[in-house]
Amino acid sequence: MIISPKKEKAIKLRIKGLSYNQISDLTNIPKSTLSDWLSNLPLSKIAKKKNLAKARLVWAKNIIAFNKKRSREYKQKTAREIKRYANEIEKINKNEFFYLGLGLFMAEGGRREKWMVRFVNSDPDIIKIIMKFFRKICKVRNRDFRLIVHLHHNISNNKATKYWSEITRIPINQFWQPQILQSKASRQKRPYNRLPYGTLHITIMSAKLNRRIKGWILGVASQF
Repeated sequence: MIISPKKEKAIKLRIKGLSYNQISDLTNIPKSTLSDWLSNLPLSKIAKKKNLAKARLVWAKNIIAFNKKRSREYKQKTAREIKRYANEIEKINKNEFFYLGLGLFMAEGGRREKWMVRFVNSDPDIIKIIMKFFRKICKVRNRDFRLIVHLHHNISNNKATKYWSEITRIPINQFWQPQILQSKASRQKRPYNRLPYGTLHITIMSAKLNRRIKGWILGVASQF
């Protein structure tokens, strides 16, 4: 039986492990024709492994693309939901803000200090709230703030300091030298994006304000 050159070429390509799509692209032979010609042609073990590897690669890419799309859609949906809840909040008055700021200090502020006020956090939204509390409620002047950033080895000092300076609206010259922290347990494997700008420590050197805030806390706590 005489085999046409096209069919012979198709057989050789199939033996090499090429798919019907690839052979069709190379030879301009319709896939239906290739199926008739090659359906009974056994593939070599190498070709089968190659095709299986390609199929797994395509499957993996499809799964990754699907997961990225689902993650993106989830984030968009979550962002819309959070924004809707945010719009439910009415403008808070000074008295409400007093208790909001004091509550934050009770949770994250330094309670053992005697001669100064200290607050520590890594969340920029919380930092903005407490800075307004210090300015509006506690009447702290900008020049009385001293800030220090606690960083891990994989965070840029300049980038972090600039970031917190913009968040707090405190000039960089009022930042003390940052502290570089390295946990022995992490062994320099801490995820770089866990604390991208480190942790900010806000310090106000005022024993009077320290006693004032402690008195406020005592006054609230005594009601329970």
